[in-house]
Amino acid sequence: MRGFCCVVLWIFPIFSSTLAPPEREFCRKVPEKCRTEQNVPLCIEDRMKNCVKNYRGPWRYDPNIFSTLISSEETVDTDRGYMIHISDEALQRSSNGQGEANLFVSLLNETFFRVNSSLNTKKGKDSSKPDTILHGQTVLGVWLGKNEVQNLSQPVQIRFIDTKQSQNGTCVYWHFEDNGKGNWRTDGCNTTIDNGDFVCSCNHLSFFAVLIELAPEMTSSVFQMCT
Repeated sequence: MRGFCCVVLWIFPIFSSTLAPPEREFCRKVPEKCRTEQNVPLCIEDRMKNCVKNYRGPWRYDPNIFSTLISSEETVDTDRGYMIHISDEALQRSSNGQGEANLFVSLLNETFFRVNSSLNTKKGKDSSKPDTILHGQTVLGVWLGKNEVQNLSQPVQIRFIDTKQSQNGTCVYWHFEDNGKGNWRTDGCNTTIDNGDFVCSCNHLSFFAVLIELAPEMTSSVFQMCT
């Protein structure tokens, strides 16, 4: 009786490389990649939701980046001059009730944020002079998980540590507008000062900063430098 021979052919797709998913970018590279976009803050906001939080190469300290896994209500010290309290409600919303989410914090240059009309204009003040500055000339971007976190009954708190500011400060967040610019707004955020720290209690996550009102003599010197 003749033997039966079975031949199995494995067929590989010729264009398999075109089917590979696009490589995800690392979060630490997002701000610079968004620099050339018309709306830099919106670009950063969108890309930060899906970027790779953890770098797989050799670990190195980055003064502008902080990331950690949150699994319960806690206060996190970023070791970069900021402390962030994540409420249980914020954690549950960001994780769809799964109980843990990645907290990612990025210190961003204020030049990324193109103001359309200042808070001073809304207050009826003369906005031709720079009578406010951002504390530290930086903006704090805070993301928790991939879901939007807003309208919280238990606010998150961002503490700007040891600011040593004698001027009045106001916690603000970035409000996106369609023209590529935006505004610093205060709704949803309360400002308190605790032992020299500015404490921002907000019912949402976003880009945060503290606007410092300059003293009259300081305003004049800053205006002269700008002109």
